[in-house]
Amino acid sequence: NQHLIYKFFNEKNNPKNDDLIELTNLIILLHIPNILNCINDVLTDDILNMQYIAPLRAVAERYCRIRGISIKEIDPMGENTPMYLYKLNKDKKREFDRFNDWLTNYFNMSLKISKNKGLISINIVDSYTNEEINLLDTGFGYSQIIPILVLLWEHSLEKSKRPKHFNGTCKLIAIEQPELHLHPAMQSKLINSIVELIEHYEEKGMKLKFILETHSETIINYIGYLIATGKLSHDSVNVYIFEKKNGKSVIKKSKYDEDGALINWPMGFFFPDDD
Repeated sequence: NQHLIYKFFNEKNNPKNDDLIELTNLIILLHIPNILNCINDVLTDDILNMQYIAPLRAVAERYCRIRGISIKEIDPMGENTPMYLYKLNKDKKREFDRFNDWLTNYFNMSLKISKNKGLISINIVDSYTNEEINLLDTGFGYSQIIPILVLLWEHSLEKSKRPKHFNGTCKLIAIEQPELHLHPAMQSKLINSIVELIEHYEEKGMKLKFILETHSETIINYIGYLIATGKLSHDSVNVYIFEKKNGKSVIKKSKYDEDGALINWPMGFFFPDDD
C-alpha cells in the first residue's frame, strides 16, 4: 500500500534509508498512469456536472425576436434567457407560474412575458405595487441577476429528483460576480436562495456546491451572519483569497469560525493602501 509506505518513511522517529526511499518512489512511479487516469476521471465528472455563469451577463433588450430553437439550459452569458422564459411561459405555463411564485417568495417580484408580432418583451412586476416595468428600464441589476435566478430555479425543480447528468458525483454551479449591479439587500436574498437550495439537495442525499467569485463585502458578511445565527454550518464554506505578491498570484485560504468571523483574513482587504 503506497499510503502506508509513504507514512512509514515520513514518521519523525524512523531512521532514513536511501535505498528503501528510492524503492518507494519507484513503486509510486509505477502507478503514475493509474493515478493520472483517476485524476482525469474526476475532472471529467466535475466538468460534466458543472454549470457556469459568466461575470458580465447579456444586456437587456426592450424587445427580442422569437427564435425557433431548442433550449435545454441557460448559456453562460445568459443570452438565451428571454427565449427560455418565453418557451417556459408558452409550453409549460404551470411551471412558469411556479417560477413566479418562487421569485415572489425570495425576491418580491415576478415576470410577465408579452408577445407582439414575432417579438417578446419581459416586464418586471413589483409584488407590492403590481407595477410593471420593462426589463430595459429597470437598470442593469435585474438583467444581470435573472439568468442566475433561472439557473437556480432549474435546480429547484430538480431537488425532488436526481438532476440532469447526475451520476453520483457532486453537481457544481460556478458564478462569477453574482453581486453585479445588485442592491445589498438583493445580494443577501440571493445567498438565502442558494443556501436553501443546497439544503434541499442534502435532504435528498445529493450534493450541490457553489463556487462564487466575488468582490462583495455584503456577500462575505452575510454568509458570516448566516453562520452566526445557526442557519449555515461554518464547515460548509471555504474562502480563498487571490493576492498579488512579487508579480505573481498567490492563493490564500481563509475560513469562518463557529461565530461567523473570518479567520486568517488579510487586514485592509476592503480598504485602499494608506500609501
